[in-house]
Amino acid sequence: MFQHEYGHYRQGQRWGPAYLLVPALSSFISALTNDEPSEHNRTWAEQNANKRGFEYFHNKTNGDFLWDKDYNKIHDEAWLERFQTKPNDVIYYPPAIPALPRMSNLSGFL
Repeated sequence: MFQHEYGHYRQGQRWGPAYLLVPALSSFISALTNDEPSEHNRTWAEQNANKRGFEYFHNKTNGDFLWDKDYNKIHDEAWLERFQTKPNDVIYYPPAIPALPRMSNLSGFL
């Protein structure tokens, strides 16, 4: 569970203040409206958190970590394969959701 929640933390780092309006709100609404946890876990915000958590712990441990595949299931097997072969080419957002600039890249404007 911690790995998945850490993925939400990484989303917050990526989205900055907009995290509350997009991933967090999407996740909250999904949790309230989906009767089945498996449906909530398939939403883009939850899958994105799993992917970001997986990436973080994979990179921190050089791949030597235990990932709870049942609780933190990544439904996109192709993503896992791409990550393991070309980690720099992985896609986190569906095409309809634009990637936002990292907050650290905005420091010159603040």
